[in-house]
Amino acid sequence: MSRITDEVALLEKQYNVIEKDAANQWVIILYDLPAGWNRIKVPILILIPTGYPNTKPDNFYVPEGFRTATGVLPGNYTDGHAILGKKYGQFSYHLEEWRPTDDICTGHTLVSFMLGVEQRLADVN
Repeated sequence: MSRITDEVALLEKQYNVIEKDAANQWVIILYDLPAGWNRIKVPILILIPTGYPNTKPDNFYVPEGFRTATGVLPGNYTDGHAILGKKYGQFSYHLEEWRPTDDICTGHTLVSFMLGVEQRLADVN
Protein backbone atom coordinates (compact mmCIF):
# COMPACT_ATOMS: atom_id res chain seq x y z
CA MET A 1 0.00 0.00 0.00
CA SER A 2 1.11 3.56 -0.64
CA ARG A 3 1.47 6.21 2.01
CA ILE A 4 -1.59 8.10 0.72
CA THR A 5 -3.66 4.90 0.74
CA ASP A 6 -2.60 4.35 4.36
CA GLU A 7 -3.48 7.93 5.25
CA VAL A 8 -6.90 7.70 3.59
CA ALA A 9 -7.49 4.56 5.67
CA LEU A 10 -6.72 6.67 8.77
CA LEU A 11 -9.19 9.31 7.55
CA GLU A 12 -11.83 6.60 7.13
CA LYS A 13 -11.41 5.60 10.79
CA GLN A 14 -12.08 9.13 11.98
CA TYR A 15 -14.34 10.66 9.31
CA ASN A 16 -17.11 9.69 6.92
CA VAL A 17 -15.14 9.34 3.68
CA ILE A 18 -17.82 9.14 0.98
CA GLU A 19 -15.63 9.14 -2.11
CA LYS A 20 -11.95 8.75 -2.93
CA ASP A 21 -9.85 8.73 -6.03
CA ALA A 22 -8.14 5.45 -6.94
CA ALA A 23 -5.17 7.51 -8.19
CA ASN A 24 -4.82 9.16 -4.75
CA GLN A 25 -5.40 12.71 -5.98
CA TRP A 26 -8.43 13.64 -3.86
CA VAL A 27 -10.83 12.53 -1.13
CA ILE A 28 -14.34 13.71 -0.16
CA ILE A 29 -15.49 13.62 3.47
CA LEU A 30 -19.12 14.15 4.53
CA TYR A 31 -18.76 16.41 7.54
CA ASP A 32 -21.31 17.33 10.23
CA LEU A 33 -21.11 21.10 10.57
CA PRO A 34 -21.36 23.02 13.83
CA ALA A 35 -24.30 25.42 14.21
CA GLY A 36 -24.07 28.68 12.34
CA TRP A 37 -23.79 27.48 8.72
CA ASN A 38 -26.49 27.28 6.05
CA ARG A 39 -26.17 23.48 6.02
CA ILE A 40 -26.11 20.70 8.59
CA LYS A 41 -23.65 18.50 6.67
CA VAL A 42 -21.26 19.29 3.87
CA PRO A 43 -19.07 17.22 1.57
CA ILE A 44 -15.50 18.51 1.89
CA LEU A 45 -13.13 17.94 -1.02
CA ILE A 46 -9.43 17.73 -0.21
CA LEU A 47 -7.02 17.72 -3.12
CA ILE A 48 -3.83 15.74 -2.50
CA PRO A 49 -0.98 17.64 -4.17
CA THR A 50 1.73 16.18 -6.35
CA GLY A 51 4.76 15.72 -4.13
CA TYR A 52 2.69 14.85 -1.06
CA PRO A 53 3.62 14.52 1.82
CA ASN A 54 6.56 16.89 1.28
CA THR A 55 4.09 19.25 -0.40
CA LYS A 56 1.30 19.96 2.07
CA PRO A 57 -2.39 20.10 1.17
CA ASP A 58 -3.63 23.63 0.54
CA ASN A 59 -7.22 24.92 0.60
CA PHE A 60 -10.38 22.85 0.84
CA TYR A 61 -13.57 22.84 -1.15
CA VAL A 62 -17.31 22.62 -0.46
CA PRO A 63 -20.26 22.73 -2.87
CA GLU A 64 -20.85 26.23 -4.20
CA GLY A 65 -23.26 28.45 -2.26
CA PHE A 66 -21.81 27.80 1.19
CA ARG A 67 -22.79 30.59 3.60
CA THR A 68 -23.30 31.30 7.26
CA ALA A 69 -26.79 30.67 8.63
CA THR A 70 -27.51 34.39 8.20
CA GLY A 71 -26.53 34.25 4.51
CA VAL A 72 -23.12 35.92 4.86
CA LEU A 73 -20.24 34.86 2.65
CA PRO A 74 -17.56 33.28 4.88
CA GLY A 75 -14.16 34.90 5.15
CA ASN A 76 -11.45 33.51 2.87
CA TYR A 77 -14.07 31.81 0.71
CA THR A 78 -14.89 32.16 -2.99
CA ASP A 79 -17.43 30.44 -5.24
CA GLY A 80 -16.82 29.48 -8.86
CA HIS A 81 -14.21 26.72 -8.86
CA ALA A 82 -14.84 23.90 -11.35
CA ILE A 83 -13.34 20.67 -10.03
CA LEU A 84 -14.21 17.09 -10.97
CA GLY A 85 -17.01 18.35 -13.19
CA LYS A 86 -18.80 20.18 -10.35
CA LYS A 87 -18.92 23.73 -9.00
CA TYR A 88 -17.20 24.24 -5.67
CA GLY A 89 -16.49 27.03 -3.29
CA GLN A 90 -12.92 27.27 -2.06
CA PHE A 91 -11.79 28.08 1.43
CA SER A 92 -8.36 29.64 1.21
CA TYR A 93 -6.82 27.66 4.04
CA HIS A 94 -3.12 27.07 4.63
CA LEU A 95 -1.51 25.13 7.46
CA GLU A 96 1.36 27.09 8.94
CA GLU A 97 3.08 24.06 10.39
CA TRP A 98 3.60 20.92 8.31
CA ARG A 99 6.07 18.27 9.39
CA PRO A 100 5.41 14.85 7.90
CA THR A 101 7.61 11.99 9.00
CA ASP A 102 8.21 8.52 7.63
CA ASP A 103 5.86 7.23 10.36
CA ILE A 104 2.27 8.38 9.69
CA CYS A 105 1.47 7.80 13.35
CA THR A 106 3.84 10.56 14.50
CA GLY A 107 4.07 13.14 11.69
CA HIS A 108 1.54 15.35 9.96
CA THR A 109 -0.93 13.61 7.67
CA LEU A 110 -4.23 14.14 5.86
CA VAL A 111 -5.88 13.68 9.28
CA SER A 112 -3.79 16.62 10.56
CA PHE A 113 -5.02 18.71 7.65
CA MET A 114 -8.64 17.72 8.32
CA LEU A 115 -8.27 18.67 11.99
CA GLY A 116 -7.29 22.14 10.77
CA VAL A 117 -10.33 22.19 8.46
CA GLU A 118 -12.50 21.38 11.48
CA GLN A 119 -11.00 24.31 13.38
CA ARG A 120 -11.68 26.65 10.46
CA LEU A 121 -15.30 25.50 10.21
CA ALA A 122 -15.77 25.90 13.96
CA ASP A 123 -15.10 29.62 13.41
CA VAL A 124 -18.33 30.66 11.69
CA ASN A 125 -17.39 33.86 9.89
